[in-house]
Amino acid sequence: MAEVRVPYQKLRSTPSFDDVNRMLQEGKSPAAIARFLQQERNEYVDVSEDSLARMIRGYRKELFRKEQTPAELVPEEVIKAQVIVEEGIDALETLVTAIRRQLDRVIKFSDLEAELGVPLPGLGTEIERLSRMSKEYVQIAQSLGLEPKIPEQYMVAFARYDGGAQSSAV
Repeated sequence: MAEVRVPYQKLRSTPSFDDVNRMLQEGKSPAAIARFLQQERNEYVDVSEDSLARMIRGYRKELFRKEQTPAELVPEEVIKAQVIVEEGIDALETLVTAIRRQLDRVIKFSDLEAELGVPLPGLGTEIERLSRMSKEYVQIAQSLGLEPKIPEQYMVAFARYDGGAQSSAV
């Protein structure tokens, strides 16, 4: 006889399942819940944080689909906007993790450079990469309304100032 699979059976059988449901009801992101399960509860350490977050995201969709208002009452534009915001927030969390790792790299390289007393090749590239990642974070956050948009005239002035600082340093 074939074994019957219950969707998200492993997640449902975890000791922290009630915490997962509570955190989802509170609006915590799947990435934050995955981090909590792995770092605070030492569960699911056999999978990557991203894989666990994807599983929780799928479970959340199933959970809220059952509790949602009937689809005919929710305008399609609202549903599309909700999906865009959720994906954007998940992208932001992934980007924040990457920025933190890149910042750690820059700090380590800078410390090593100071210790050796000579410029390290590649440190400038690492700093530029960190800068691009930070700018990407701000753009995504602004598009989601999580960060204020800076008026264009200030951005132009900053670009001139930033460009002048770079050219004088070379």
